[in-house]
Amino acid sequence: MEQGAGQNSGAILTPWDPERSLRRNSADVARLSKGFLRCRPERWFTGMAAQWLPLAHSLGVELRIVEIHPSVQPIRDIAQSFVGLVDDEPAAIIMDSDAVGLIEEALVPGAGSPAGRLVLEYIARRLFGSLALSWSGPESSAVKFDRTIPIDSVKEAGSVKIQMLLNNAQCAVYFVVGPQAVQRLDGLWRRQIRSSRRSGEGRVRTSVEIGQLAVAPAELGSYLRSGAQVDMEIQGSDLVVLRSGDKPWLPARLCSIDGHFGVEVIPGVAPVPSLPEGTTRLAVSLGSFELDAVALPEFSQVGVIHDTGIPLTNQVGLIVNGEQLGSATLSTFEGRFAIAVN
Repeated sequence: MEQGAGQNSGAILTPWDPERSLRRNSADVARLSKGFLRCRPERWFTGMAAQWLPLAHSLGVELRIVEIHPSVQPIRDIAQSFVGLVDDEPAAIIMDSDAVGLIEEALVPGAGSPAGRLVLEYIARRLFGSLALSWSGPESSAVKFDRTIPIDSVKEAGSVKIQMLLNNAQCAVYFVVGPQAVQRLDGLWRRQIRSSRRSGEGRVRTSVEIGQLAVAPAELGSYLRSGAQVDMEIQGSDLVVLRSGDKPWLPARLCSIDGHFGVEVIPGVAPVPSLPEGTTRLAVSLGSFELDAVALPEFSQVGVIHDTGIPLTNQVGLIVNGEQLGSATLSTFEGRFAIAVN
């Protein structure tokens, strides 16, 4: 089977199965991917790192923050936990086994567990205090340590991982927060992104495109004929191009979200179609969805996941100049995508 033949050559095609081929994401992750999971907490806690430099110097240790990363993945390794309040909602500082061992070895080597526990509590108290002192967000916030609150009172909705280098060894401390704090940070980031980038008005239709074919106008009919099989000559994968109107907009990966296609924006730029002279572009599309133009800045962030509302299916539209002229079953042939025209 060759691209351009538009003929039913009798090749055995395997219908593409999105349920098995695509990784799954939850609707909650998709929703938070535009705000909380993209946010940069260090921008709201200015000067926090500088508060720790005098302490590190006095204790004779080297301390440097490598990465601050929000997450909604549950924390599995909980070696020590310390609870406090963020605007009256329980929150916790979690240290995994590596962090506990490194901190105790750096600050109280060989002192044993009672002294080690006191040092870890001091670190947690100081961290809660640093968060309270360094908060510079647009809304006031109250953060405080409270050792009387049990850890099971913390309703974990998300966390912020603070990856550090302590005496050239890596360790992580997690700040676990409840739904109220997650929603607050989510909203703050989304409003900040919208205010910092230009956006339009109304609704914008966005199509999810698997690939394209360059077809001579005289051969277009054979490509659209029922039973035709066409090798798209692209590797079968989860990569797609999001098109806004008639223009390429963003590169993305497919995923599944509650029975729908989801799209995750990835780094890079959407490829601009390049066609041989005298050919027509035949696009292979999974469908389209609408976006509020005001939300386009937050949607275009790398890592954003969006539920398109398009049902998971291997049925694709065959589009020419924005008009659907036929449909096909998306299939694979020798590892490449192919279509079998309906």
